[in-house]
Order: sequence, then structure tokens, then C-alpha cells
Amino acid sequence: MRMIPIDGWQAFIAESFDVARQYAAEEIELILLDVFLGKQNGIDLLPDIRKIWPKATIAVMTAGDGDDEEVKAQLKRAKAQGVDHLVRKPFGKAAMNDLLVDAERIADTGRRLLHVLVVDDTRLFREMAATNLRKVGCRVSVAGDMETALEALVYDVIDVVMTDIFMPGMGGLAGTKIIRENYPGIGIIAMSGGFGELESEDALLAAHKVGADYCVAKPFDASQLKYALKLAMANPRHAS
Repeated sequence: MRMIPIDGWQAFIAESFDVARQYAAEEIELILLDVFLGKQNGIDLLPDIRKIWPKATIAVMTAGDGDDEEVKAQLKRAKAQGVDHLVRKPFGKAAMNDLLVDAERIADTGRRLLHVLVVDDTRLFREMAATNLRKVGCRVSVAGDMETALEALVYDVIDVVMTDIFMPGMGGLAGTKIIRENYPGIGIIAMSGGFGELESEDALLAAHKVGADYCVAKPFDASQLKYALKLAMANPRHAS
């Protein structure tokens, strides 16, 4: 049992839930919970953790491989129980800082930051979109292709996916269909600047048919981005 400082925070380390219970009187804002905690399953402990620290932000950690069906099943259980974050080990200071910032927000407002995954094969656009999303108060992750994005959906709690339609590999249309079928609660914003003879309007209509909540033609400004996020999350399927 140890206590360590992290950028002004007090951090308690417990090797088991029995040890963690010793901090029941502490006002804990962030809990990092491993999926496999010795002989215990961390996901099974979530109800008890919620009872002891009802206001804490909970991030579930795993070092498991993306092809491990048991890991996928446990992460799915964690999401179903409403954890705030999923984190893949090992993770660095930037990821830790994101967790701390979100924990502060939840403590102050009761709501975590909207987490948006931007999927686009153009690095400049990913950076531009991420900058604009952060300006409107979102937490942002990025992926350069749909295959990477689908793996990210396993390992994190994503609220909205913003995806380009035309990309190498799987592409946005096929990816949108998979996301809608497997993650019905995630908002999907499809983006397109057109490709070859296929105009943006036609591509975006196709995206809407396979499950996109909102479609927007590139380029778009910050006000259009805010409107797209609002409509994507206004879909009744996203109500919690």
C-alpha cells in the first residue's frame, strides 16, 4: 500500500480490492481498475466500487490483446456498466493527463467530456478536426484508417465517430455499417469532399443509409461542427 504524487494529485495504490477498501473514507475522484486483479475480476467489483465511491470517475485498464475474445468480452461488460474510460496498458503521461482532466470535470459538473474519434487518412485534416473539437470542449482520439478505428472502439469509450467516407482499406461506408451494427449507442458523423465521379451529396446519402446520424460535406467550419455533434447525439438511440 503506497501513496504517490502525480502532478499535484495524491495517488493511492492497492494490489487488491481488500486493500482498496482501506481508502473508503477518502474522497476519490479517479479510479484506475485493472480487468484482471490477481484472482479477482475487476469488472465483477464495479458494483461494490460504485457503492463506496459513487462520484469517482472509473477507468478500466487492460494489457490484453485485441484478438483476445475474453478481453473483448470483459471490456464490453465494463462499458455496459457505465465506466467512464477504457485504457490500454501501457499508457503515457498524455493519456494520464486526459483522465485527470476528465475526472476534474466530472467532479465539477457530473458529466465527462464528449469523446470523439476522428477517422481520416489525411493527417492535416485529422489535426485540424482535433483542434476544432478541443475548442468546443471535446476529448479527441484519431485514426488514419477504419481498421485502426474499429480496434480503438474495443479499447475505449467513444461517444461519436467522425469518419471520412473515402479512405484506403475498408473505407467509411463499410466501417459505418459495422459500427452501427455493433455499437448502436455511438453517434456517427460521415464526412466527404467527393471522390472521382461520385459527388459529396451521393456519398453522404449512402452513408446515411448505412447508419450515419449526420452527414457533412468538407470543408466545414466550427459552427457546422458543433451542429453536427449536437444532431449526432440527439438521435434517440443515444439516450441513456
